[in-house]
Amino acid sequence: MTVMLADYDPGTLTGFYVLLLCGAGVVFCLALAGVLALGKERRAARGFLIAAGVEACVGILFACLAVALGKRLHLV
Repeated sequence: MTVMLADYDPGTLTGFYVLLLCGAGVVFCLALAGVLALGKERRAARGFLIAAGVEACVGILFACLAVALGKRLHLV
C-alpha cells in the first residue's frame, strides 16, 4: 500500500524532516567527537559533544514549532 501524504496533519512532515536532518547532524558531531577523542584532542571532542547536544535540543524545538504552527495556522 502506498503512503498518502494527505493523511498527515499540517506541519507533521516538516517536523519529521527537521528531526531527520538534525539527527543526521547529531550523528555527524558524535562521530567526529569520537574520532577526535581517539586522537587525544579532548578539548575539541568536548566542543563537538556540546554542539551535538545543542543541535538535538534545537531540532526538537523546531520540530515542535513546526507541528504547532502547522496546526494553529493550518499550513500545509
